Amino acid sequence: MGKEATETTPRNSVSADSETQRQKIQAEDVDRAEDVHVDGDQSKFSAILSILRKLVGVADVIDLRLSLPSQLLDPIPNLEYWNYMESPEHFVAIPESDDEIERMLAVLAWWFSKMLKHTGKVHKPFNSILGEQFFCRWEVPGSASGGAGDCSRREDTASSSITNVSLGTDEAGDKLQVEYITEQVSHHPPVSAFVYRCKQRGIEAVGMDHIKAKFTGLSATVATGTECKGIFVRLAQRDNETYRCTHPVGSIVGWLRGSLKVQMIESSYIVCAKTGLAAIIEFKEERWFSKDKGNVTGKVFRYDESAYGDQIASWRLKDIPKLCKVVATFGGNWDQRVN
Repeated sequence: MGKEATETTPRNSVSADSETQRQKIQAEDVDRAEDVHVDGDQSKFSAILSILRKLVGVADVIDLRLSLPSQLLDPIPNLEYWNYMESPEHFVAIPESDDEIERMLAVLAWWFSKMLKHTGKVHKPFNSILGEQFFCRWEVPGSASGGAGDCSRREDTASSSITNVSLGTDEAGDKLQVEYITEQVSHHPPVSAFVYRCKQRGIEAVGMDHIKAKFTGLSATVATGTECKGIFVRLAQRDNETYRCTHPVGSIVGWLRGSLKVQMIESSYIVCAKTGLAAIIEFKEERWFSKDKGNVTGKVFRYDESAYGDQIASWRLKDIPKLCKVVATFGGNWDQRVN
């Protein structure tokens, strides 16, 4: 019996040591898994699946408190991330032409250029706190052609071929300056107010940013919230012409592949009551197994504000009445080139 007791004691001791060792190995495995979670494709896929499980059935993902993996985050504040000046040269060019149709096309050029940030990887910026403000300024190059440094960038913009952008200086020969001022005015829901302006050209764009997101099937849709009525572009030197530009709906796809990208879907519109011109932009949802030659098409047309002003928001291209004269058409790929 003493022998058995002598054998039992070390056996229990070994068992305890083995359990300690096993837990230590498991802990090391977890640490390694977390490392792979950041860099490995398989763990990235698993991380996305875990996110999807939390998104299913949520009415508005924006209101959900969810910790995202670092590879989906962009380390800049929300107010800095969501700016519409990917190509400020397009913005300052809007009021230049004396032709109202050319000015509408210039608004479209800037409108397409603001979506350039969505052509790369999908990232979420850090949430801004209530009362947070952000200020910045762009200086537009003083060359009439935009300068060699800007040509390649404009060639890649979706709007580069819609209108010829005439860059330049003001009459005094100084560089044009575009200012951006924004503030977080609500935390729940997250809403920010903004203004862009170029005093030399007498142009400003104002609005409220508020988005809502919902996971539907194999994609997540991001649309404007109730506080967002669009971007209102006012041209002081053109008798205060005001263009209301609405946002498209974004669809984030590629969840099952672990490689997220943004597609634009549904339609948007731009209207100017003073000139009686409107534009409808219609996006085509890309297919899984083939890529369409063009994923956006649109028309610029004249309309009667008293008769159709409150209806355009619900129109698609096929709904444009025959009484509305089409003055321009365009199409192409919003993330590459629009003609």
